[in-house]
Amino acid sequence: GAAAATVDGNMYVIGGQTANDVTGAFERYEPPQERRTPLTAKTLAVADIQAGVLGGKIYVPGGRQADGTISNKLEVYDPTLGQWRFAKELPEPRSAYALATLDGRLYVIGGWDGKTPRNDMFIYDPATDSWKTGPALITPRLHAGATVVDNLIYVMGGEDTGGTALAAHEVFTPGTQSWASKAPLKTARTRAGIGSFANYVYLFGGAGSDAPLFYDVRNDVWQTFPAPDVAIGPQPAVAERDRKLFVLSGGEGAPILELVSGFQLTLPSLNQ
Repeated sequence: GAAAATVDGNMYVIGGQTANDVTGAFERYEPPQERRTPLTAKTLAVADIQAGVLGGKIYVPGGRQADGTISNKLEVYDPTLGQWRFAKELPEPRSAYALATLDGRLYVIGGWDGKTPRNDMFIYDPATDSWKTGPALITPRLHAGATVVDNLIYVMGGEDTGGTALAAHEVFTPGTQSWASKAPLKTARTRAGIGSFANYVYLFGGAGSDAPLFYDVRNDVWQTFPAPDVAIGPQPAVAERDRKLFVLSGGEGAPILELVSGFQLTLPSLNQ
């Protein structure tokens, strides 16, 4: 339930759920040296969060607090100053949302308001420190994943009120301000880590199936591929650096898994 972001080649891991409590812990990870550095903790400790990078700053909206309260705060970290600050609050409290950045804006999609799964989309503009409401998702859900490919926002999987994993998959086109359904996931998935390269999207871990998934955007086709030798823990975060995906796996003692961008070339053919 932590968030991860990459700025200037360094990865940052933020908040999440420990064995004992929700945490505001904040850490920088430098892959070449495998060096981890604790940093100033996030002001508000939260889990079930995502992070987006705009203008070299890290934005973390909402989240679930230790007492179960859902936050409407937006916190921003400036790596240059080494400081956290609060920005304009979300229109409504949200946790377990999907998040994407596109055209200098932050998109908070769906999620949990403390009572029910949501399909709202809130769009934040750092230039004006303001939020607006965008078109709603077709399928309300929490713990979905989101990524951007070819200036389109893809929202994948998630779960319903009862915690049942979903195969729902939708794409948002900013030009037409519209959502459309795409090929459902090969296996329903919730709380997965998500990352993308070129025309492929990858889902790791989560609940619903152990097998990682990848999606061919151009052909609208899903496929599974072999899982790594080490188990990926619950609610992993995914960060990208130097055309590699790093899976920051949940669970005590779980490693960071490094996946090279070209590895899809060894996967089974899409027509098998």
